[in-house]
Amino acid sequence: MAKKVTVDNLQDAISSILDDYEGDVYENLDTIVQQIGKKGVEALKNSSKDAFKGKTYASGWAMLVEKNRLYTTVTIYNKKQAGLAHLLENGHVKANGTGRYGFWDGITHILPVEEKLVSEFESEVENNL
Repeated sequence: MAKKVTVDNLQDAISSILDDYEGDVYENLDTIVQQIGKKGVEALKNSSKDAFKGKTYASGWAMLVEKNRLYTTVTIYNKKQAGLAHLLENGHVKANGTGRYGFWDGITHILPVEEKLVSEFESEVENNL
């Protein structure tokens, strides 16, 4: 049964409703962020398998979830070979290499996954909130 609201307690009633809504929004965002993070880890594992032969690099993708009172963040990283991700994505100079022939071209495998995840996150937020 609905609670009767008078002019005297209208502000308290509105405040209570907004607090409940705020909690629901944070819970939904938390769920969406973690789902997108899990998809990102799987997508990077797959794109790394396709792009590189080393199984250690491909299986090393993981996510770190940090929760705050106001937000949740997910950081996706390679726990087994952290520094290698940047080198493989952007390219690097070969050992004792100089000039163009001494440069290893990068294979873009992280950026497409990132762009896809951002797009998915935006559409999930628009659809669920």
